[in-house]
Amino acid sequence: MNAYQSREFSELIDVWYYDNMHMIRRIETIPEELMNGENSENNFHEITMNRIGPEASSSIAYFIWDNIYHLEHHLRQLIDHYQRKLLKFDQFIEDDDFDSTNNQK
Repeated sequence: MNAYQSREFSELIDVWYYDNMHMIRRIETIPEELMNGENSENNFHEITMNRIGPEASSSIAYFIWDNIYHLEHHLRQLIDHYQRKLLKFDQFIEDDDFDSTNNQK
């Protein structure tokens, strides 16, 4: 679909970089109460890599964490001996090195 195999490696790195920078900029604008607010009206049980139950309550913070987890999954596919850096979700949201919008201090 995206024909990644036929594209220049440097182009893929640029696309990945700018997509993620765009996402970071968007995440920075999410108010804390919306970021961490729990809601059971979601489809995270269908779209996340770390599935939750269909009736489970979750947050935008969880969805963002799962996206980072997914990115690391691809890094592990590309880089021999890559070790996951991402904390488990409950540790991720309680980590003192991150503020309320999960930006590094």
